[in-house]
Amino acid sequence: MAESLHELLDPQRTVTDGAALKYLAHLADVPANALAASEPQQLTHTSHSVLLQIQALSKRSHKPLVASAASHSTLRQSLPALAQSAADLGQSVPRLDGQAEYFATTFGKAAESDTLARRKRALRMLQNSERLVDAMELPPLLNSAIRTTPVNYSSTLDLYTHIRRLASLYPSSPLVLSIMSEADIAIRQMAVDLISSLKAPSLKLAAALRTVGWLKRIAPDLISDASPNDALPALYLVCRVATLLNQLEALDPLRELAEEERSRR
Repeated sequence: MAESLHELLDPQRTVTDGAALKYLAHLADVPANALAASEPQQLTHTSHSVLLQIQALSKRSHKPLVASAASHSTLRQSLPALAQSAADLGQSVPRLDGQAEYFATTFGKAAESDTLARRKRALRMLQNSERLVDAMELPPLLNSAIRTTPVNYSSTLDLYTHIRRLASLYPSSPLVLSIMSEADIAIRQMAVDLISSLKAPSLKLAAALRTVGWLKRIAPDLISDASPNDALPALYLVCRVATLLNQLEALDPLRELAEEERSRR
């Protein structure tokens, strides 16, 4: 019945809405007298209800709808631009893949590249920068320790021993060789000061023993053709004899006066 009614009302089959077909099926089941009596009122009531719902929806959601319409107004321009960008990206992918393969081949772990070697050296230099700065500060630190009053000879000699250890670990490094050269100059000056202290007229035995002990620590680095055990006692005696001769020389005027007094008598 509904199909017949549909063919009668819409012979061209232009209406394919499911709601319309459902309503036609409803009309086919309604008696003819009910169609004339209650159906117009029901349609009016339904239309009014739908109108109220639409008004409520528009009142409640008109702002999001307007905002959505405004935000989607540029889709006609944005979508073609997006499609063009996607096409350009698709064309760029093979070139990117080729460049990535070239980079991996040129700068990979198995590749031998001057650029990569320089970069590795620069990174190694950066990683060891603090150590290099500490090593370069050793000679000034040693000179400062030697000039301190009173001199802490034990700490100074420990620092010099550390520098010599670096020189033995890196014998071919120009930086370490330069540091070692400056340290040798400073330690020789300290040795001169220690030897001068052995000539002090008021030198005590304990101080003399300590001084000889410090000289014994640096003697192997300063004396290569003699044993420290043989050279240091001789050095000590020479210093004390020189001090004695200086004191006797200072007493010469008194001796001359004494001889003059005896000759007058």
